[in-house]
Amino acid sequence: MHALQNNNQFLSLLLDQKYTFTLPMGKNIFNKDYPAMPKSFGEKLKKHRLDVGLKIKELAVLLNVTESSIINWEKRGITPTKMTSDKIKKFFDKFNE
Repeated sequence: MHALQNNNQFLSLLLDQKYTFTLPMGKNIFNKDYPAMPKSFGEKLKKHRLDVGLKIKELAVLLNVTESSIINWEKRGITPTKMTSDKIKKFFDKFNE
């Protein structure tokens, strides 16, 4: 009984203390589809889109392309045209300033 009482006192001491943990994790770290180490253009696009908090539909509107185009680039390995690639680069450069 005495050992149990000591354990309870120890636990109550731990519960009374407040700790703050700050971990350098992005908000998408628990998303199983989040490309943490992107290799392809599509993975890089998806990672950056998620990092800035955009949905596929929102990015499509901002780039003036279809949602299917975004999906093709991110998931199907299709490369955008040079003109669209330049728009994507300029758009994401704004977020990195």
